[in-house]
Amino acid sequence: MSLFGILGKKPPSSVTAHILDPKTGYSTQIWTVGQHVTREDVEELSEDGNVFVVVAYVQGQPKSVICKRTIWLQVKAQHDAIDRKQKKKSFFRV
Repeated sequence: MSLFGILGKKPPSSVTAHILDPKTGYSTQIWTVGQHVTREDVEELSEDGNVFVVVAYVQGQPKSVICKRTIWLQVKAQHDAIDRKQKKKSFFRV
């Protein structure tokens, strides 16, 4: 049984998706449960009405994965480190 069922709470009808995409960076979108995200994923992976999404590209096609917030934060730290490194390189190029 999901946390929502245990607590007697109804899953939300929409969630805020926090998206990390290597091409477009960080963004948020409102996702409708049952249309953009499954109820099961919301019950298992959402935190306070938020889901955390990482986009990877396979043969040029985007593939989205919903993950736990802790994993998402690790990926975000890696994205931020890469961004800082690239900005530093471009700053020193003349």
